[in-house]
Amino acid sequence: MASLHLAVDQVISIKRPSDTVLAPALSLVSSMVAKLASLLCPRDSKEEIKQALERAASDSRFLAQLTDQGSKALQGYRLSREEQAALISGDINWVEAHVGKLDARSRTWFQCRLQQESW
Repeated sequence: MASLHLAVDQVISIKRPSDTVLAPALSLVSSMVAKLASLLCPRDSKEEIKQALERAASDSRFLAQLTDQGSKALQGYRLSREEQAALISGDINWVEAHVGKLDARSRTWFQCRLQQESW
C-alpha cells in the first residue's frame, strides 16, 4: 500500500507544462493531423476554392482576413500552396482555368483584390 501512495504522490507532483512549451507541441500535432486528414480524405480542390470564394462573397470579416492575413485566412480550407497563392494574389485567370467560369458573386473577392492596388 505504501508503494501505491508513493506512485500517487509522484503523479500529483507532476506540474503542467507552461503554455510556451505546449503551444509549439500543439501546433505540430495540429499540422500532423491536417496532413493525415488530407492523405486519408480525398479533397475536391475545385469545391474548396468555390467554398472560399462563396464565403468571401457573403462574409465581410472573411474578406478582410483574406486581405490582411493572406493564406492564414485560408487555413480552414484544404488548398495547395499554388491554389492559395492564386486566391490571395487575385489571379482570376488561374482560378477560372482550374475551377471553371465564375459567376458575378464568386468574383467578389477578385474585384476587392483589384481595388486594393497593393502589388
